[in-house]
Amino acid sequence: MNRRRTTVVDELISSNTRSNPTLSDLLNRETYSQSPPTNSNIIGIVGGNSSPLSGNSPSTNVGMEMYNDSLTPTNDYLGVNKFNNSTSVKQNNIIEDDTFIQVLKKTSQQNAIESVCRLLESASDLDKLPDLKQTTKRQLEKLETQMTTLSSTQIEEADQAIQLVTQVRDDYLKGRLDDGTPSSLFQNMRDLCVVNDQLIENYDVIGEVLITYRNVKKTIEKLSKLTVLQKQIKRIKRKLADTNDVHLLQAHEDICSLEEIKEDALKEVKAKAIRSDYYSIFEEYFQMIDDIRERFETVVWLRFTDIEYTCETEPECIVRIIRIIEKEEARDERKRIEYEEQLAEVQRNKRKQKNKRKNDKLITISSGKDQEEEDEENERISNVVLEPKIKRMKEECFKRMRQYVADKYREAVYEAQGVEDKIQGLNMLLGDKLNEGVTRHVIPCFPPEWNILSFFANAHEEELTKYIDGLVDSSNVEIYNSMTMGEKLKIIKWLSDEYPHLVDEAIEKPKSFEAQRSHLIGDYINSRSSFMVECTANIVAQDFKNFDEIPLNANARNYPTTPSVVEIFTFINNQLDELMDTEIEDIVPTATNSLMASLRYFIDCSYEKLERYINDIPLTILCALINNNTTAIDYIEVMEQRIEHFPIEQGFSSLNDYFKQNAFKMTDLLCDKVIFRDAERFMDELFTETWITLPAEKISKEEKTAYLKASPVYKMVIQIFEPYANDLEGDLLEMEFRDYLINRLADKFICGYLEKLLFAKKKIKFKDALLASNQMKEDIRLIRDFFCATVEIEHEGGIQDTVERMDSKVFKKKYYEPMKVVFTILKAVTADEVCKAVKDMLDKFNDVSYDTVLNLMNTREDFIKKDKQDLDLRIEAIYSEYEDSRDLTAKPTIFSKIDKTPVDKRKSTKKKKKDTKTSTFDLQELEEKSTNNKKDTNKTDGGEFGESLSAFLGEDDFNFDFDAEDDEEED
Repeated sequence: MNRRRTTVVDELISSNTRSNPTLSDLLNRETYSQSPPTNSNIIGIVGGNSSPLSGNSPSTNVGMEMYNDSLTPTNDYLGVNKFNNSTSVKQNNIIEDDTFIQVLKKTSQQNAIESVCRLLESASDLDKLPDLKQTTKRQLEKLETQMTTLSSTQIEEADQAIQLVTQVRDDYLKGRLDDGTPSSLFQNMRDLCVVNDQLIENYDVIGEVLITYRNVKKTIEKLSKLTVLQKQIKRIKRKLADTNDVHLLQAHEDICSLEEIKEDALKEVKAKAIRSDYYSIFEEYFQMIDDIRERFETVVWLRFTDIEYTCETEPECIVRIIRIIEKEEARDERKRIEYEEQLAEVQRNKRKQKNKRKNDKLITISSGKDQEEEDEENERISNVVLEPKIKRMKEECFKRMRQYVADKYREAVYEAQGVEDKIQGLNMLLGDKLNEGVTRHVIPCFPPEWNILSFFANAHEEELTKYIDGLVDSSNVEIYNSMTMGEKLKIIKWLSDEYPHLVDEAIEKPKSFEAQRSHLIGDYINSRSSFMVECTANIVAQDFKNFDEIPLNANARNYPTTPSVVEIFTFINNQLDELMDTEIEDIVPTATNSLMASLRYFIDCSYEKLERYINDIPLTILCALINNNTTAIDYIEVMEQRIEHFPIEQGFSSLNDYFKQNAFKMTDLLCDKVIFRDAERFMDELFTETWITLPAEKISKEEKTAYLKASPVYKMVIQIFEPYANDLEGDLLEMEFRDYLINRLADKFICGYLEKLLFAKKKIKFKDALLASNQMKEDIRLIRDFFCATVEIEHEGGIQDTVERMDSKVFKKKYYEPMKVVFTILKAVTADEVCKAVKDMLDKFNDVSYDTVLNLMNTREDFIKKDKQDLDLRIEAIYSEYEDSRDLTAKPTIFSKIDKTPVDKRKSTKKKKKDTKTSTFDLQELEEKSTNNKKDTNKTDGGEFGESLSAFLGEDDFNFDFDAEDDEEED
């Protein structure tokens, strides 16, 4: 078994293949088999492995650690495992010692020969031979002394080693290898190391100095590279400061080289640093590279602030920048691939280690703590791989260009003050920048695969869409409120007329913006509608604030009107002007409906306020408000002429009927709530105890007039209706509405008069028919005189004319004839006269209900009960014949208006003609019977009533024909 030689012997054996070292060189080498490890990382000088052997901090146990390391490499040092055969070991030792001496001699001779050959290479070297001999002799003496000392030291150390090995064997056999056991092997070894440390003064300092020296040497080499950074950075700055961009490519290459140095250094620090703050320290140191990179990119991106101009004036600059960007993209791709490969390698190593642990250990369930430690280890291994910093310069380039477009829109459109400036900015951006600048100058500077035209076209359309959307989106307050609706409509017109032509070269199919256009037009109309409704309400309200201070105007027919009608049409006309100024053809027809809606609101609002304040409005103001409707119709004719060339289905003229109907409704209010309101209290007196004011005896005309002044009809007609009519006929109310008012008043008054007589809740009973008929005759005379009176009016142009207040023919047919038949029935004395009058009424009017006839007959209490029953049967028979033969298609008369009894509750006759004895009598027989009965009139139970009524109301004297002689005959 070969014994292991020391390092000196090994060097001597292998020296035949190398140059011969001097003995001093051999002595300066490490004695032990394991050389101290070196620290090659960049941070050794700061805090790397401190011990020359173990990598731990220097201590007083350096000698012990060196000794332990010297024993570690082999297990057969000095033949520890062969002590059992001591004889064999000694023999082998003797043989090996002889071999060692022979080899040593041979090597010494060979080294001596080679040394002499080197010293005597030329003939001139022979002159130096004496000196060489003396020098060699002195060296030899010195070497002999050193060899003697070394040999004795080696012998002593070998003897101590043998003793230690023997003791190890004994301790091993006796089980005393524990280093805690006194006088054990490891305890002795520790003591020996301590003794050795004490033999050399400051041995721990020597070991630390050795490590520090090596770390300093490595660090200096690294720092020599790092100190170059500042010089290179200064050189790059000078290149970037040049106004010409010809050095951009070279500056970029230099920056990339510096970044490679930085990345390599940080990878090494991350992998080997034992302190967490080392990485931050070095990263902060390398910040100068990041700063120069940032400065470089600032210079690069500065060229993109006006890329169209740069491409036009300095296209080569953009081309260089594009080359730089593509190089960066390739570099980023390489980094990504390397990073992915390193991560994959780490994952593979982790799986291998995990599988190895599973194979080395039994399959057991690991505790939570073991799993946590394993996770921490995996994280530590993963952190060793430094994730690269990807520049993504191409992505940043597109981002910068996109932001450039947005900034240009902000500057040229958003910040522009007026709509004209905004449209000019849009023309510049889309025409000069996009359609010309990009298509003619930018595209040639970029590679085709960049699709730069499509990018800029999309960017401009996105910004334009964003701006247009802001105009129609009320939630975007900044843009939505930046312009009036009229200005927004000009933008919409620009979109329709100019935008497609501005971008015809850059965009194949420009966006139509039809949705935004329709939305904005609708929004305009809605906003206009809301605005116009508010303005209309304010205009109308001016007519109802202070009636005494309202300034009245005169229309074309010289009738008064309020200012509101002029203001509303002025407002509508201004809105129409604004619509036409937009020059958008389809907006006028659409917005016309909104304008018409405002006028309808004007009508409704005027009527609503008139109805609310009707009791407080003076008659003059009230008539002016009614006249506003005809004045509005005049203005509508003018408005219609302005829009006649637009394709509008229903123009302003459709509001004519609306205004006219509103005027009639207002006139109804005037009649019902004003005029008739004053007459209501007198209407309640009709057919009551205070109704009959004339005496039973015959009186003169003057006396009759005096008595009539106290009657309700006289008070209503003479004291109320007549003053109102005179005022209205004095150029207050338009003739059309004045005539309508008179007809309305006649209808309401006369219908109310007859309805009170025939259908009052409290039944009317006349015990004195003479007085009732006489009073009714005077009422009819007053009513006729008022409604059929002649009045003077002035037509347009100042022409005077005399006309009837109400057409006498119309009055006679609608009101006088119904009143006459009622009066005739009331003034009839005998039953035959009553039946004749009833039949006459049924023949003239086809809508007289049975309830009307019965109610009329029930007002008379001047018949005895037996005659009354017989009269009722006869009237029933008459009405049965009438009911079977009447024309249901005839036009309804006043009797239909006053009879408000539900159809299902109306009374009907018994239609059994054969059971009615009086059903076959004819009019001739009735007249003959009536003539015969006149002689016996005084013999009936009527007594004086029948005689006085016949004498006072003779047919010859009671003529209601409308002629000039009637009043004289009556008098």
